[in-house]
Amino acid sequence: MSPFEDAVLWWHAHGAEWGNPFEAAAVTWRELRAEFDLYRENVYERATNATNGILLNREGRAAGIDSWSLFAGPRARAYRYASDELREWWATNRRLTVTEFMAQRHQPMQYAAVAA
Repeated sequence: MSPFEDAVLWWHAHGAEWGNPFEAAAVTWRELRAEFDLYRENVYERATNATNGILLNREGRAAGIDSWSLFAGPRARAYRYASDELREWWATNRRLTVTEFMAQRHQPMQYAAVAA
């Protein structure tokens, strides 16, 4: 279940006095996105150190690709422009997309605990 769906269910269970479900979903989205940005910075730094800064392949360098962009966005694009070193690093240090990160981080709300 997505954070949005979870917020809507909670709102329906507890009534409108708890606020707008769309606002709750937006807050959840912003919080998760901020966490992803921190995760991305950390992973980028670790990958840069592990690959001695060799993140882009020849095609990526020729196209002027920003290596930072490989750590978000479509997987196919990232692997197209990633160096062999970075691909090897990703093989042992999973590359998470925003969606995968959010699914991994999302914990369903504990309705009973919140209501208590």
